[in-house]
Amino acid sequence: GCEIVHTPEDALRLAGDGEDVWLIGGGSIYEQLLPQCKKAYITKIYDKFPADTYFPNLDEKPEWTLTEKGEVQEENGVKFSFDIYEQK
Repeated sequence: GCEIVHTPEDALRLAGDGEDVWLIGGGSIYEQLLPQCKKAYITKIYDKFPADTYFPNLDEKPEWTLTEKGEVQEENGVKFSFDIYEQK
């Protein structure tokens, strides 16, 4: 039930208007397509881990607003929440 594309332009063309489209990384995909997103479902991790790529911090971007703050949960000692942001 999914389709694979190889460029951001192909993804936008395939998505059309009015459909929900889910972006699943990596970093260059987020960087290229985040400006076109209207809503972002973010799993926010309240810890730091070594990594080579990070999702942009939407709290630092004035065009994004936190519209739903999830309850902070903990699993295996890692605290996290599921938050929803919307772009103005």
